Amino acid sequence: MNLQRSCNEQEEGRFASPWNPKVRKSLLQLAGEVATKLDMLDGLVLDCRLTPGELLGYSDAARVEFILAQSLDPIDLLLDTDEPEEKRYAEEWYRWRLATVTTFFGDVVEAYRKATSTPHGSRAPQRVDTTPSAGAATQAGAATQAGAATKRVLVQALADLYRLTPRRRGAAAQDWLDWVVNGYVDGLLLEADWAADAGHKSGSYRSAADLLSRTGRQVTCTALVDAPSVEEALKSNAVASLTAQGCERIAVRIARPLAPAGKEVAAP
Repeated sequence: MNLQRSCNEQEEGRFASPWNPKVRKSLLQLAGEVATKLDMLDGLVLDCRLTPGELLGYSDAARVEFILAQSLDPIDLLLDTDEPEEKRYAEEWYRWRLATVTTFFGDVVEAYRKATSTPHGSRAPQRVDTTPSAGAATQAGAATQAGAATKRVLVQALADLYRLTPRRRGAAAQDWLDWVVNGYVDGLLLEADWAADAGHKSGSYRSAADLLSRTGRQVTCTALVDAPSVEEALKSNAVASLTAQGCERIAVRIARPLAPAGKEVAAP
């Protein structure tokens, strides 16, 4: 169901619900296996979110969890209303989605780090006090320095996430700023329509980088650009826009064309 409360049959699909116990168990096991069986890798890149343009997350597992937590069935919530009580219920639903996905994300990272052998031992995520205070940033910075591991965890993150409405953030079920503060990630791979920021020095990248700088965490911030090749990326409006916003780290994600049935696409 999209944000206009209608279904698009051409875009129907399936997703692995982060609220399904079987999905959680499988992904936690997979995180540990990646660490032990692919120990030659430098780290792990995670992509943990739903789409902000669709209302996903109404699986039976998600509904049961929310009913147990709030005594409400999310399928009965009115999301397009100005009635104060109904709006409060909807906001509880959005906050619950963010909180539960954040907890699961932290569990996946912890499973990976515990299974990763390093000279300095594993580094489990450390939750810190996120209330605004003079000591919060200091505590977060200290957590980053303690027992730094050689294996890094990066996450693909929506650069303009915190410019979205609470409803769209709740739909995405991603809260990368909280993940940074809690020490779950070592770096961000920011995604956005960078070309749309052309001519603006305070675009999506600058906004995300400013938020990141306030956390006190020492994490890398890289812009992710989609292009057919590195050469095409360097000539794109996206890179020009990012350069104007002061971006110093850009990664190019090269999309390979899908092969017709029975044929193979040559490697670049």
